[in-house]
Amino acid sequence: MRYQYVAYTTDRRVVRGALHASSFSSAEEALRLRGWHPLRLSGGRSGLDFAKLFPSLFRIKAKDVSDFSRQLALLLECGVTMSTALRLLQENVANRSFRRVIADINADVRSGNSLSKAMAKHPKVFGELYVRIVALGERTGSLESSLREIVSYMDKQQASHKKVTKALTYPAIVLGMAIAVAILMTTVVLPKMTLMFTSLNVELPLPTRMLLGLTAFVNSHQVELVSSVVVLIVVFAVLTLRPGGRALIQKGMLAAPLFGRVVQMTELARFSRTASMLLHAGISLTDVMEMAARSAGNVVVKRAIRQVGDQLVRGRPLAGAMAAQMVFTPPLVQMVAVGEETGKLENTLATIAQAYETEADERTATLIGFIEPAMTVIIALVVGFIALSVVMPMYSLIGSLG
Repeated sequence: MRYQYVAYTTDRRVVRGALHASSFSSAEEALRLRGWHPLRLSGGRSGLDFAKLFPSLFRIKAKDVSDFSRQLALLLECGVTMSTALRLLQENVANRSFRRVIADINADVRSGNSLSKAMAKHPKVFGELYVRIVALGERTGSLESSLREIVSYMDKQQASHKKVTKALTYPAIVLGMAIAVAILMTTVVLPKMTLMFTSLNVELPLPTRMLLGLTAFVNSHQVELVSSVVVLIVVFAVLTLRPGGRALIQKGMLAAPLFGRVVQMTELARFSRTASMLLHAGISLTDVMEMAARSAGNVVVKRAIRQVGDQLVRGRPLAGAMAAQMVFTPPLVQMVAVGEETGKLENTLATIAQAYETEADERTATLIGFIEPAMTVIIALVVGFIALSVVMPMYSLIGSLG
């Protein structure tokens, strides 16, 4: 909400202006944090809030949270007080929604709440994993180290996501351009050429007849084809919204050649990294499994981790419970068994995470190296077929004229 204020500064000046805050008390607290004494504070009407109208444009990204955590750790290490550090970060954050969240957290901290409790009030920004690590840092007096551990974890997750996105971006662009060219050819260019070829009464080659037949089919069934594409998109969207359909799609992603292995390695690396960090934080193994399941990006992996947690409650060792789930690879299960026997499960999981992150990176690079030439060959074949179909009748026409 937007508040108008009149305040008295420390250098005996009267200032007027406006600020955004979630409540009247938060606005008042924001002025006091600047060292100003509020004389008049009014407003509270939200007006036209573009952040609420277009939440996807103003959403708080994971990078925003990791940058905030890194800067907060640095300020605390330099001896800056928590309230002052939050105020400085609030003033320098570009995202308006995140600025409001930091202002609310600062107001809670100033009123006597701990940082972890203040962050827990914003679960969409600071997840349970984040809050639990911060709470541990507060209890042990090592908040800066906990924040840096979270930053390291988030940076690795973001890097992994970027690599997978990069692997899919180029093929998607190339495929989209190919589809656009094909639509343009079959709906605009080829119909005109069809009239020319048929009017000349020349025997057309087989590739040309095939292309003209495809063009005639597309032009005579445009409504049906467009309707089919729309129906497929709607069905896919409905499937992704339903848990059963989403599980089916993500199960297919795991089973896909080349790409499925990348998804599996990425998910196992995320699980191992999350479990290692939570065990280091002193959280029980059953709670670790539940929180690791929540952080999983694949529904199939999420379900497998939860089933492992159920087996742990019944007294089964971790390695044995994981062996019953096909998602977890035999090397992972064997290394977990060794970690349990030696009492170094936390370090073992960190080593596994590093190994699987490396393998996921290598397989992603291999996938990109395979997809790019494959798409080039496919497009070359399509373009070559179209060019051949157009050029061959020209030679037939010249031959008939000769």
